[in-house]
Amino acid sequence: MVVAALCDRAIVESNGLLSLIQILDRVVLTASASEVLDDPPVFGISSTVIIVLSGGPEFDGGLLALQVNSPSGRSRSGEIMPVPFPEGNHNARVTIDFQLSLKESGVYWIDVIFNERVLSRIPLQVVYQLEGETSPEPTIP
Repeated sequence: MVVAALCDRAIVESNGLLSLIQILDRVVLTASASEVLDDPPVFGISSTVIIVLSGGPEFDGGLLALQVNSPSGRSRSGEIMPVPFPEGNHNARVTIDFQLSLKESGVYWIDVIFNERVLSRIPLQVVYQLEGETSPEPTIP
């Protein structure tokens, strides 16, 4: 089983449970009409990626990577990190501070890759809003 989410932050409560704060699935960027038409500005967002992996007794760990796919199909891979499963426990929680540069409108997909297999995909819809317009209604990507 895999749980993967993009959020503003994550908190491990005193009882050990994980709380995800402000799950991000949509971002509205504001720019002038000339910026959007000529050369949209790059917007940076800082967030947290949470991944919870649950496996059987054969899991003792592996390598985890994130790959960001832009709406136009460009891919960018991040660093590969080892994920050990604690002895006697077949679950692992991974929290990653995540910075993303956004320039295109559309859906970005963040692939969660474990041992060279895509286990999950996190969508992030990016909408450009022209200065002075009201926010468009959310749509399901």
